[in-house]
Amino acid sequence: MLDFLRKQMKWVMAIVVVAFLLSTFFMYEGGTRRKPTRNADGTMSDYEVAQINGRSFMRSELEQRLRSYLGTFSSRNTASLDMPALYQTVLNQAVLESQLLKEIDEQGIRVSDAEAEEAMKNYADTYYPTRETFYQALDQSGIKVEDYKRNLARQIAVDRLMNNAVGEINISEDKAVEFYDSMKELFFTKPEGFMVHMADFKTSADAEAFREKLVGGASWDVIASDDNVNSGDVINITKEPVFLPSNALRLGTFSALASLDISEPSEVLNVSSFDFAVVMKTSSVDKVVRPYDEVSGDIRNLLTQEEQRVRLAKYNETLTAKANLVINDKELFERPAVSDDTKAEPEVTLEDISGDVTPEKPEAVDEVKEEAKSEEIKTEEQKSEDIPAPVEAPAEVKAEEVKEEAAHEEPAKSEEAPKVSEAVEEVKDEPKSEDVKAEIISEDND
Repeated sequence: MLDFLRKQMKWVMAIVVVAFLLSTFFMYEGGTRRKPTRNADGTMSDYEVAQINGRSFMRSELEQRLRSYLGTFSSRNTASLDMPALYQTVLNQAVLESQLLKEIDEQGIRVSDAEAEEAMKNYADTYYPTRETFYQALDQSGIKVEDYKRNLARQIAVDRLMNNAVGEINISEDKAVEFYDSMKELFFTKPEGFMVHMADFKTSADAEAFREKLVGGASWDVIASDDNVNSGDVINITKEPVFLPSNALRLGTFSALASLDISEPSEVLNVSSFDFAVVMKTSSVDKVVRPYDEVSGDIRNLLTQEEQRVRLAKYNETLTAKANLVINDKELFERPAVSDDTKAEPEVTLEDISGDVTPEKPEAVDEVKEEAKSEEIKTEEQKSEDIPAPVEAPAEVKAEEVKEEAAHEEPAKSEEAPKVSEAVEEVKDEPKSEDVKAEIISEDND
């Protein structure tokens, strides 16, 4: 037996070498890379961060979505960003979008090219002087009409899916009355008070001179329009009376106004070191409670929107749970343990997520640390073609904001076509997705 092995040793060694080469090939070429590696030129290779419903979710797409997400902040510099939490948020959005597309396909929701064309024309007629100016805006933004229309069709499909998920909502009369009774003082009552004129000056001398003119019988309107008053020393002068509730006259600077008669100018009030005010009541205002019949429509709209928000939130959770998500680079989304001696995280800016990352190369085998700076990755497939990003589920409406809106203004339109600027970002930034073309715009090819 040993003699046989000695005689066949060269073939055994040949088989071992071939097996090693094949394993190396499948590690770097035959399979999908699932950890970051450095290329020979020092840049980082692209790799598969996760799989969403069988589709590879690459690090390049994760970083692109993160840059788009951070771009919504008013400030470009955000200190101590929780990068794992941000990555998780971006991943969750991608999972929800993918599942939305899957649900649209499974439910057979289709939007024809004619429907999208009509919706685009309606949007142009509503928000632009002419359709020509709308098309000019698209052209100046660098977006093709067909791409915008395709993105619009996708949003219409998502809206239909969401409407089906929410279903019909009926607010009972008892529930509406209960809300009115509990929120009457907060939202539907205008307290008693006064309509007042106010004038603010940087110096007490200017305020006193203004007051002397009022005491002399001059009209507020005449003095307020005087060129001598409208100087650099004037902070503000009301042209029309403003409402001041009675409870504002109980404490502080304005307490001196409590005993002031109508049309009687106040003494100069020292609001601050560089703010001296003169106030004059013009009329008193009684407490007004808006009756239920007058606001019942607003209340029903408010409660309907709140119920929609709750149902959509539950539906989104259900969709996310149904998605087939496999995370390959788990360390990217894990938040580090916090200890007492943990040093402060360095400031992270959008510029830190920069473009020094290239598509993966088989010769790049050195692993980089997971805590390395996030870098932009562009694959050759992404460079070939860009299409609009999947439409996100409608944003959740905060209950407090909805309540404020219902009490003071008409409800906003529930459906609105996407603005050109939003469509531009989606068309320019989003990586190519064969799923979107196959599932959402199949009608375009018919």
